[in-house]
Amino acid sequence: MSEHATGYYYVDQLRELADHTPIWGIRLPDGTWRMAMGMADFYVRRSSADLAATQLNEANNLTGQASP
Repeated sequence: MSEHATGYYYVDQLRELADHTPIWGIRLPDGTWRMAMGMADFYVRRSSADLAATQLNEANNLTGQASP
């Protein structure tokens, strides 16, 4: 199991661009990155990533969990 495993979906920084812009991703309950079309699913806006993670938690009945 990954050191990032939490048991719920949450937002984490996937990488940082050369101009220091953070790129956000969503970690799965097992700590791995959520994938789309063979690569890590990514978001430029943290708020968009937060919304997606919230919706995934709700869809999977994980709404009682707090984010880190």
